[in-house]
Formats: sequence, C-alpha cells, structure tokens
Amino acid sequence: MQYKLENDTLFPAPRNFRTPEGATICNFSASPELMAAYGYTVTEAEAEAWRKAHPAPKPRPAVRTRCSKYELITVLREHFAGLYYELRERYEADPELRFFWASVTELDRDNSDFFALAEKAGFTPTQITEIFRWLPEA
Repeated sequence: MQYKLENDTLFPAPRNFRTPEGATICNFSASPELMAAYGYTVTEAEAEAWRKAHPAPKPRPAVRTRCSKYELITVLREHFAGLYYELRERYEADPELRFFWASVTELDRDNSDFFALAEKAGFTPTQITEIFRWLPEA
C-alpha cells in the first residue's frame, strides 16, 4: 500500500482511481508505478513513521445524532480516509445510494433509512458511532 500526503493528511491509494481527466484506473492500488505517477509515493513504513509523529487527536466523548453531508465528508477525509474512498467507490457503483445521498440535506444516524444505507455503503455500527464522535459541536 502506498499513500499520498495532502493538506497534512495521509490518504491511502484507492482500489480504483479516477484521473483528473476523468478516466478510471481499475486495481490502481496494485500498481506501484501508477500510484507513484499520481502522487501516492509514501510507503507503508513511511506512513507508519508519519502516524507516530502526528498522532490523531482523541475524539470527543459526546455523540451528535445529526450532521450535514459536508460535515460527514469532512470527518471522513480528515480521520477515516479508507472509509471516505470506500464511500466514493460504492456511491459510483450504487444508484440507490446516489439517490438517497441526493435526496437528503441532513443525515440522522437514528434514522433507519440512513442506518441501512450507511451499512450498505460499508460502515459498521461501531464505525458510524466513531465517525459521529469526530463531528464538531453543534
């Protein structure tokens, strides 16, 4: 696995990658040459050293139940890069997920539709709780 360091955040190379020109490269993360060509040059050992030098702050104990889509995406990009990329891949592949995402303005973790689609997007209940812990206070 290789990573890209961007805005002081370490991003893992996605399984499938969309180039700036709009082409999709399947199995992108299996090709060190392609990953390097698109800026994913940080090795696993370098990433581990970076993580040790930049420990993540501890999340707040209080958990909000609602957030905007923007807040969710921001938390995913900053603290759960793997889930962020997984959501993007599943969003592109699943019309039902795209429809749900387009039809709501606020996400409510206690709403059964949100919870079902969050699980469909690959989020476990524990991950959903952890993601919501990172949301800023309302």
